[in-house]
Amino acid sequence: LLEVNDERNIQKLRDYRRRQEHLIFQIAFYASNSFNNLDYCFDILKGSQTDFFLCIKALNAYKNGDHTDSLKLFYQYFEGKSFLLEHYLINKTYGTLLFKENQLQQARILLQKAVEKRPDDVELHQLLRELYLQLNLKFESEIEGSILEQLGVLP
Repeated sequence: LLEVNDERNIQKLRDYRRRQEHLIFQIAFYASNSFNNLDYCFDILKGSQTDFFLCIKALNAYKNGDHTDSLKLFYQYFEGKSFLLEHYLINKTYGTLLFKENQLQQARILLQKAVEKRPDDVELHQLLRELYLQLNLKFESEIEGSILEQLGVLP
């Protein structure tokens, strides 16, 4: 009887630990939508078994002006992955880096995902407008111009 209870308790502890790790990841995921929270994210993810740590490092490198390292870390994280993260700052930052590298189609996908999360981000709309112009997408560029007018940026 004691062995069964011990095994049950061990399983409960494992389940609690998995839930705890999931919650820690969720907190870091949402907190990392601001450059101001990156140190906190580093702290709570210490010892965690997640490759998302690469995204935190990439954001931090970008914040510190090391765009080359940031791009490498994003490449490393997304290599072999066929999904986008539902994450405003990662999509905006990685999309911006790809735009600067003239990888316009990939940048477009990420920046569009970022603007879904923050439709009031003027900088994103300006970048998308420029990207659409470079891709010769006049209609999309005009839409971004209209959005910027609505946001009070263009006359």
